Amino acid sequence: MDFAFNDEQQELIKVVRDLVQKEIVPYASEMDETGKLHEGLLDKLAAQGLLSIAIPEEFGGVGLDAVTIAALYEELAKGCAGVATSVAANALASYPVIIAGNDEQKQRYFDIINEDHLAAFALTEPGTGSDAGSVSTRAAKTEDGSGYVLNGTKCFITNGALAEVFVVFANTRKTPSVRGLTAFIVRKGTPGFTIGKAENKMGIRASNTTELIFQDCFVPVEDRLGREGHGFRIAMETLDAARPFVGSISVGIAEAAFRACSEYAKVRVQFGKPIASFEMVQAMIADMVLHPIRLSAISGGIRRRPLRSALLKRSDGTSTTASGLQTSWTGRIWITTKRCMPNGSVSKRSEVG
Repeated sequence: MDFAFNDEQQELIKVVRDLVQKEIVPYASEMDETGKLHEGLLDKLAAQGLLSIAIPEEFGGVGLDAVTIAALYEELAKGCAGVATSVAANALASYPVIIAGNDEQKQRYFDIINEDHLAAFALTEPGTGSDAGSVSTRAAKTEDGSGYVLNGTKCFITNGALAEVFVVFANTRKTPSVRGLTAFIVRKGTPGFTIGKAENKMGIRASNTTELIFQDCFVPVEDRLGREGHGFRIAMETLDAARPFVGSISVGIAEAAFRACSEYAKVRVQFGKPIASFEMVQAMIADMVLHPIRLSAISGGIRRRPLRSALLKRSDGTSTTASGLQTSWTGRIWITTKRCMPNGSVSKRSEVG
């Protein structure tokens, strides 16, 4: 299979690469320190269509394929992983509507994002991580059947304080159950819905991460995505579609770490010569070169598939999405750790990045 980029893809990558160099790299340290996107950056990302990157063209979005999206995320991550995460979270919050929304819901939901707003995907709770079936946020149907009343708390929600619209997963059963999990569209400012505390994270700080709190929050039945109890399937299809892009962001982080390390090795002088001339440092840098190549191949291989068939099953029951993501993620950790070695104690300073 040919993963070479065509002319249109190369042009899009160049546009985003230029944006990263002009509008993200100069402010990356500031954004990491303040935990906020640089003023005006969101508008510039929106102007390039990056907030509506996954929305189908028929609903006013850019409608890019998975390979192109992954390549653009990789470029964004080279400048700032937090910015890449914020953009990717907008697509993540679009997938449930693409998968389960009717045309009226899609038009209404995507019109909000197309007006240069962020969206958020709200599944995780204080007591619910990987076990999505144990979601305890309750969605009690009203007696007249006109809607649902939501009560509960979500946590670690990317874009939480910045999003204008949310896809929220809640349980329609009193006892948490996969069979009761249901997805809802909720607008910012809906009575009973408030934003909780912002997380003070150790990394990827430019990406906003908060709690969401629901206290007797009424959601009309028209804002339910799919049938009641179909939320687990919607959530899993969404995550299957989005997880490979974590791999492409990891590749971008790894490439940025390699470049920072190799540039530093050229200017850092010990024993009268640049440390780049030392054989052991050269070996470290050579290993760092090979890893992004391997990761790019893996990331490229798992990206080219339709949204609804995200998991490519092997005979042993595993999937290329899961194994590729793990390899990309662990590879990124390996490279960033290696990147610190030639830098020595200097790598512990926050301004080094």
